[in-house]
Amino acid sequence: MNAAELEERLLNTAIERRATDIHIEPRGEQWEIRMRTCGVLMHDSYLSTQEALSLLQRIKVKGNMDISEKRLPQDGGYTYADSLANLYDLRLSSLPTIEGEKLAIRILYRDPEFRQIEHLGLEPKDYEQIINWINDPMGLILVTGPTGSGKTTTLYAILQYFNNGLYNICTIEDPVEIRIKGLNQVQVNETAGLTFSKGLRSLLRQDPDIIMIGEIRDLETAEIAIRASLSGHLVLATLHANDAASSITRLLEMGIEPYLVGTAVKGVVAQRMITHLCPKCAGERECTLCEGKRVLKRSPRFELLQVREEMIPLILKKSPASELRALSRQLELQLTMQL
Repeated sequence: MNAAELEERLLNTAIERRATDIHIEPRGEQWEIRMRTCGVLMHDSYLSTQEALSLLQRIKVKGNMDISEKRLPQDGGYTYADSLANLYDLRLSSLPTIEGEKLAIRILYRDPEFRQIEHLGLEPKDYEQIINWINDPMGLILVTGPTGSGKTTTLYAILQYFNNGLYNICTIEDPVEIRIKGLNQVQVNETAGLTFSKGLRSLLRQDPDIIMIGEIRDLETAEIAIRASLSGHLVLATLHANDAASSITRLLEMGIEPYLVGTAVKGVVAQRMITHLCPKCAGERECTLCEGKRVLKRSPRFELLQVREEMIPLILKKSPASELRALSRQLELQLTMQL
């Protein structure tokens, strides 16, 4: 097959499997193709060196990457259209290894699996809690979890709840993973000087009702998000932390004043994806039920933490996450017993 045919076969196979990532990796005399489906990275096929190099060159050209540069990492991207004219945004990342240039392709689907909050898989009480949070026109809601846990899907579902033409909804993302009509989505471009903090300051001058921040990475972005949430805006953001309680301590560790954290943050949604293995495989490589992938599906698990008045003293003392977690569970238990 020529490079165009290889590209088409590779991407169509990945899309058919609903893969999120493709890895093209040098392995001595041959190159290995692996795909990540349902969070599991599995072997797909091998290519000859000639096939792999022609495929890499084609993809790098389409992704506006320097095909002559193989000593330094590069990033790129392009939009792929399948035979039915469905569009898929591809993020490219090359990495020089001792065996050759490795390429990773992230596939961004424009048709998210979940479009509404009620389709996220939340327990009824958690669904009601989130609806209560977002119906308050101001405050900060954090979504946390490991890479691939569905944080962005949750944020987009919340944004879709408001996407009725009555609100000015602005996002700052890196990258814009799903394009949604009705939203004003801004992509970070650090090369051009458009960082999360600079983009966020500009969004605040756009008369926004709701702001979504793809990730709070530094103190400056956190401070602007806090101020925005206290000045009449509903702010949604992701933050890297182990669990819901750790999100609070993470903001404190960044340098946010405790009284601002206790006042601004309304709640935290922590989530993880649970992998459901195929019951028929029993460790075997071939199975018609799961088409040999050994994984049937993944489903999210959620943990919610509401910042209640009783937690403020702990936040002001910068208490560890374990104490916040214990108090949160105690308050939830008391509320359940009252009901």
